[in-house]
Amino acid sequence: MTVVAAGVLGIGFALVMPPFGFNDEHGHFARAYQISCGDFIGHRDPRLPSAVLSDLLQYPERLERKATAPTRIADLLAGPGAGFSASESVGDNPRARAGYLGWDFLSYQVYWPVTYFPASVGILIGRSFGMSTIGMLYVGRLMNVLCFCAALAAALALAPNFRGLITAVALMPMTLHQCAAVSADQVTIALSLVGFAIVLRTRERPVSGLCLALLLAGLPFWVLCKNSYWALPLLLLIPSRQFSSKWRQAAYIIAVTLITLSVIVVWRELTSDAFAGFRAAAESTKGTDIYANAREFVSHPFLVLRDITAGPPHAKPLFHLRMMMNEFVGVFGWQMHDLPMRFVYLSALFAVAFLELSPKQFTFAERILLLGVFFGALLETYFLLFAISGTNQNGQYAFWSAGVQGRYVIPYCLAGFLALKQTSLQVSSRVLAPIVLSTATLYGLLSLGTIAGYYYK
Repeated sequence: MTVVAAGVLGIGFALVMPPFGFNDEHGHFARAYQISCGDFIGHRDPRLPSAVLSDLLQYPERLERKATAPTRIADLLAGPGAGFSASESVGDNPRARAGYLGWDFLSYQVYWPVTYFPASVGILIGRSFGMSTIGMLYVGRLMNVLCFCAALAAALALAPNFRGLITAVALMPMTLHQCAAVSADQVTIALSLVGFAIVLRTRERPVSGLCLALLLAGLPFWVLCKNSYWALPLLLLIPSRQFSSKWRQAAYIIAVTLITLSVIVVWRELTSDAFAGFRAAAESTKGTDIYANAREFVSHPFLVLRDITAGPPHAKPLFHLRMMMNEFVGVFGWQMHDLPMRFVYLSALFAVAFLELSPKQFTFAERILLLGVFFGALLETYFLLFAISGTNQNGQYAFWSAGVQGRYVIPYCLAGFLALKQTSLQVSSRVLAPIVLSTATLYGLLSLGTIAGYYYK
């Protein structure tokens, strides 16, 4: 039932959100379109068919669009489809260059193409049937929902004792929002759910060598999704009893780490030209020196973090923390409009993490490791985003863009929630999961109603 609820709600988000209404969906769609054409490695000067680029530019970025006309069937089918005209450089188009599309499209050239696989398959299907750009967008969204549901089913089957927590995170409006969009977040979240579930399974029952081999093969794909380097330390949670000796355990961890790092190095080399183009564009359009920003963060981490998390002038205490929590549970659209009762859902999520019974308790060392993964990943998020979008004006550090948002925490939030589990008061997942499912489903429907009322009232 959880997977069915996720599918229904995910389809609802995919259909209710207006075309390119999700954050940065213009650039993500453009990159997914490239990959659907077999263009897996990014370029310094990315190109799109002129008809596709023209369609993208018809939907302005960061537009409120309170009175949105519902998409019609004719909008999905009308268009040249597979017969799009010759390609055009996005960087040479003044309108694209002036907006977020040009910047986003360049930055996504260095993204791991696996993150766009479901959406690109959907776009390929739409293109094969001669659909319009909007039609391909919606098919890409629906393919993302399908992929997310498959990953959720796998995670629930692999970690049945954590179904309450997994359900609460998976059916959170922001999770569904991201997994219904054409973006790189869907695969990142999906692989994170499955990866955490595999690791949790190894703690509670014997697993086959095939399971460990799948984790070895899959971890590089996971880590390269939006720079999820924080996933590597989770290998330390696999108990030694899953191996015939501690030497084999150490050899396994070393092998996985070396293979993953090798894949990272190879991919960075393959996309070095695309990254050079992105770095040059950042310096010419925004005056941002990525390497200088990285050095600034490393040299003055506390000063940078203090400034970029301070909020606007005269902001209330903990403004940034409250904003992150709101965005973590649920906002929508370019302007990140709030969904109702976010604090109630967040409180319930913490309660589930705290109360759900774990047959094998986490040791103190494991809790420290999980907290280290969570806060290390959060620090990595601030570092990477400041490197590509940080500013320093008159000694004041800030972001050129919207900065770190709560949705970025979703892939690694399970590490923080798992560390909260306690031993005194516990509820079985069999009891907790149905309660969570019904509550989360109702909240998801409420959120869909709020979004529909905003755009189509």
